[in-house]
Amino acid sequence: MAAPQVAEDGSRGSRIGTAGFAGVGYPDCQGPRVPAARLRSPALVAAPPQDFPREGPGYRLAGRPNPPGSQRLTAAGGQGPPPRGGAHAQSLRPAGPGAVQQSALSRGPARHARTRAGTRALLGGGGRGGGTGGRGGGGGDRVASGGARARPRARPPPRPSPARVKRFLPACSGRRDLTPRWRTARMSTRAKRAACPFSIQRYGIYERCRELVEAGYDVRQPDKENVTLLHWAAINNRIDLVKYYISKGAIVDQLGGDLNSTPLHWATRQGHLSMVVQLMKYGADPSLIDGEGCSCIHLAAQFGHTSIVAYLIAKGQDVDMMDQNGMTPLMWAAYRTHSVDPTRLLLTFNVSVNLGDKYHKNTALHWAVLAGNTTVISLLLEAGANVDAQNIKGESALDLAKQRKNVWMINHLQEARQAKGYDNPSFLRKLKADKEFRQKVMLGTPFLVIWLVGFIADLNIDSWLIKGLMYGGVWATVQFLSKSFFDHSMHSALPLGIYLATKFWMYVTWFFWFWNDLNFLFIHLPFLANSIALFYNFGKSWKSDPGIIKATEEQKKKTIVELAETGSLDLSIFCSTCLIRKPVRSKHCGVCNRCIAKFDHHCPWVGNCVGAGNHRYFMGYLFFLLFMICWMIYGCISYWGLHCETSYTKDGFWTYITQIATCSPWMFWMFLNSVFHFMWVAVLLMCQMYQISCLGITTNERMNARRYKHFKVTTTSIESPFNHGCVRNIIDFFEFRCCGLFRPVIVDWTRQYTIEYDQISGSGYQLV
Repeated sequence: MAAPQVAEDGSRGSRIGTAGFAGVGYPDCQGPRVPAARLRSPALVAAPPQDFPREGPGYRLAGRPNPPGSQRLTAAGGQGPPPRGGAHAQSLRPAGPGAVQQSALSRGPARHARTRAGTRALLGGGGRGGGTGGRGGGGGDRVASGGARARPRARPPPRPSPARVKRFLPACSGRRDLTPRWRTARMSTRAKRAACPFSIQRYGIYERCRELVEAGYDVRQPDKENVTLLHWAAINNRIDLVKYYISKGAIVDQLGGDLNSTPLHWATRQGHLSMVVQLMKYGADPSLIDGEGCSCIHLAAQFGHTSIVAYLIAKGQDVDMMDQNGMTPLMWAAYRTHSVDPTRLLLTFNVSVNLGDKYHKNTALHWAVLAGNTTVISLLLEAGANVDAQNIKGESALDLAKQRKNVWMINHLQEARQAKGYDNPSFLRKLKADKEFRQKVMLGTPFLVIWLVGFIADLNIDSWLIKGLMYGGVWATVQFLSKSFFDHSMHSALPLGIYLATKFWMYVTWFFWFWNDLNFLFIHLPFLANSIALFYNFGKSWKSDPGIIKATEEQKKKTIVELAETGSLDLSIFCSTCLIRKPVRSKHCGVCNRCIAKFDHHCPWVGNCVGAGNHRYFMGYLFFLLFMICWMIYGCISYWGLHCETSYTKDGFWTYITQIATCSPWMFWMFLNSVFHFMWVAVLLMCQMYQISCLGITTNERMNARRYKHFKVTTTSIESPFNHGCVRNIIDFFEFRCCGLFRPVIVDWTRQYTIEYDQISGSGYQLV
């Protein structure tokens, strides 16, 4: 390695590699030579530039800024503070793969360039290989003759004059990227902010904007791209600036920009609901169209801003409004938004699903197929979209799906056509397409299967091969019915059928097998009383209102406007399907497609949701069902003791099981069903009682407690604001009064919207 070159002052000098200046106006410069003593100077190493901003959104220059937390090495090899880029750091880019990125540091006359890649670069080392030439590196330390004068440093471009700054102002017209278009004059970001209102208001510097406007700047004056200050304030959601500009005469519906849009269009594209509300309060017209022919509701539907779509409809915008191309919001949502919203919201407002656009005559279903939007296709088919509607070329949605060769879309569209009786389907296909018939099959199949399993086992046939073949036939029948008629969208039909079938055959067994063997007063009478209570609670759980939250269309629109104008139109408290404000403890049930007050869960065994309206009946149903199963198990054991010549105490467990299964296979089959249902009913009843009495929460709240801010969740416990102690919880839940001895607290959970924390007493959240 060559000896270091000695500078004129006698100190050892170091050369910064050539890579740092390649491509920025210094092609022949091999790097400035700086005395080593000066490299160790704290003022030079640590001091940031004085005339440029150190941080903030304006510090995004043409080059990459120093990454936060990066470290640099001093000339002595120690670690110094992270470097801060100056005004010239934007130009210093690496010229090759071995180059080292550099930044410039300026402070008075000692302005110089330094690298931030470590000791090798600071001491003149070049690229990764430490070579002396080429683009990869700037060479190592060099030896000069003693006393040779160091080469002069390369200086950065001078700061622009005020006149040039004035000419530069139109370039900073409020662009979202902060890279200056004019790179010759390296003016500071602070200078640009201080002089240009279009840049200032992007950062929300309200006072500086007000100073410039009060000094005479016209708020209506557009920039070179015909964009006003109000446009930039709207797109950046600066509500305070919007209020100020409008108070100073800004035109709220001023057209500007490449798309000839209003500030309301800009706010809608960005999804700023609060800005949309504010502009409409000042008279902004959402029905105006931009350069593409779209109004605000079309833009909101395109970009999936469901809350803005809801607000615009609530404020009177036509849900079937067409743009200049004849596209409705539903068509745009089907084509551009691959999620359930805002399509589901538009369908809730009774949008016309079979309208065609002006030029192509495509319906929303056509556009969904063209976009491959399977989610929206399912929603449109459920809403009754016409599968055979043809566009201007005579193509249906099914034809477009076949062109795209999408198997999922083809199958679903064909099923929808068959459900409506098209294509002259066969009798079997008509049955498959009949939803009511499919539901009856799902309810009736468990009745047949439970009877066949017990009947085959009870046949007086010694050959298990024949019985095995018969069971195989039962299995094949179930498979055929399942694939042909079971509709998995009807989630509750099959579990409800299993419960009803099990209970039906249990009662048949009780009255035909047990009636003559058991005591009427002590067995049959309590069993009948238990059955009456079971039927009553089951009927109330199945058919009563679980707490459905209802509202008229006018109430829905009023709720949307109120929530939007108060900044509360959030999907956490607003249901985009039911278009209502969700009360505390409520939830939208995906199976029933309804919002349920104090939602606990959707129970497939009763085919209904469990909520504020029927939770007590559901608990009664579980209680009496458990007792009914216990009576059934007792009846089976009593029957075996009377009719089977075996005993558990004499023969042992396995012999006893074999004897009772052989003695009466049907009774053994009913016993197995009873044990199975006893297990899940007992577990469910205990869980429900624990949640009601000890925790004071519902099943939904226990599963999603971390989503609700009023619950305190730890790894071992959940603290509920609705927990008032075991006894109090039971009294309030079951509404026990005991002739006035108890006074339960009754809350209308369909109207309870708020819960606030008691800051004074610190006792927790309170209903307000």
